[in-house]
Amino acid sequence: MNWTTLIKTVINRGYTQQQIAELVQCRQPTISALLNGGRGKRISWELGDALLKLEQSTREAPKSSSSGVVSA
Repeated sequence: MNWTTLIKTVINRGYTQQQIAELVQCRQPTISALLNGGRGKRISWELGDALLKLEQSTREAPKSSSSGVVSA
């Protein structure tokens, strides 16, 4: 699994690193390290499972902007 690509996908759907970290119950520096390749390819099963589930849930319902207006 390419965690960098997965995290970038979720970020492109409107989430911040901090929000991702909170949703998968880890720290933001962990998300940053995965995003930048500083952590390697191996992560815990729990974190990997949570990231996969988050990506799947954002695929089905991307985060809407706080104003409700979609920017072009």
